[in-house]
Amino acid sequence: MMTAILAMAFYALEITITDLKLGHVPAQLLTFLYASGVAIFALVNMLSHKETLTMPNAATWGFVATMVFVSFVASSAHFQALHDGIGTAKLTIAYAFLPVVGAVYVALLKKEMPSVNLILACVLAGISLYLVSKIQNGSTAV
Repeated sequence: MMTAILAMAFYALEITITDLKLGHVPAQLLTFLYASGVAIFALVNMLSHKETLTMPNAATWGFVATMVFVSFVASSAHFQALHDGIGTAKLTIAYAFLPVVGAVYVALLKKEMPSVNLILACVLAGISLYLVSKIQNGSTAV
């Protein structure tokens, strides 16, 4: 759980820095810089560990390609939203919807019907996002 909390804290810091200090930089350039920086740090991290790495098997490469593509789309939209002035608070509130959307994807990939609880969670999350966006009136303050 600590690793997840660390990831959340650093994602929140990245969003805040981008919003407050880099919002004027075009989203396409930020996406490129972000992806390049992550690739460099990932390579250094991979080379600095002495464990044996096993490449994915042939059946897994389609999922790797899908992960890369959806990560590109997500980061592009992320930086475009900040460039467009959504602000830290609204973007992070939208990301609070992640557990619900993730559960929907799991249900779809497992070819299961979403539970009543999941449907209710989607409705409540949508209402929450709507209410928060109406309260803020364009302000980046919570």
